[in-house]
Amino acid sequence: IPGIGKDDKKSTSSGSGVKATMSIALIRKTIQVIRKAKEEMQNMTQGSRDKESTSSFLILLVGTVFILFFCMTPLLFVVAAMEDSFSQAGASGIIEVAEKEEEVWEYNIGGKKYKQWYGIDGNWCAMFVSYCANECGYIEDGIMPKSASVANMAAWYKQREQFVYKTDTSGKYYEPRAGDIIFFQNGMSHVGIVVAYDAETKKVTVIEGNTGSSSTQPYHAGSRVKRKIYPITYKKITGYGQPNYPITVLENKEDTL
Repeated sequence: IPGIGKDDKKSTSSGSGVKATMSIALIRKTIQVIRKAKEEMQNMTQGSRDKESTSSFLILLVGTVFILFFCMTPLLFVVAAMEDSFSQAGASGIIEVAEKEEEVWEYNIGGKKYKQWYGIDGNWCAMFVSYCANECGYIEDGIMPKSASVANMAAWYKQREQFVYKTDTSGKYYEPRAGDIIFFQNGMSHVGIVVAYDAETKKVTVIEGNTGSSSTQPYHAGSRVKRKIYPITYKKITGYGQPNYPITVLENKEDTL
């Protein structure tokens, strides 16, 4: 099975600049207040220990605490929300491709389209994910790997610390995001694309290739692209890859939004 695609390019996000600007402005303001507090403290140590100096120092100290606690805390929520929206914006590209492929599944029984594109006649769930990524330009940009091997695809994310297991060390289940790459293991490995997650029902919606009923031998000659829903506790789920999606989503390999 061929190896993994390019990984030498790094994607950049315009959202990072926005977040950095917000953070830098707040840090600068905090530093200014701390410097004033330091000056007052120095005055106190040099003999200016009158009530007015002490009061000024206390006011500045309280101001510093206020900025750090009441300003930084909301900023963390804002940044987290921005990160989530940025991720979902970038993920929409591969989700749209997967949904279009699922709409015309009956014209592509056995995954011939994806096998021809990749150049292998075999199990094609990883080829399907790679095909969708390629349609968005994500393989060329090093955002996602090109692989016909589920194991190699999972290893690609693990090597970049972009893989999370379905439960953490405390047993808490990870709640997937649209655009995550979901991995399964039960005798044979399998992979698909997360297109939605319902936090109330704790169920994840996945579009995957090389699945469904097949009366042919080998199985992959009669399988199809299909939308499926799983509880996040499903025992065959092993974990999720988390591509570092860009803000600008490629509609196809030639055009950008």
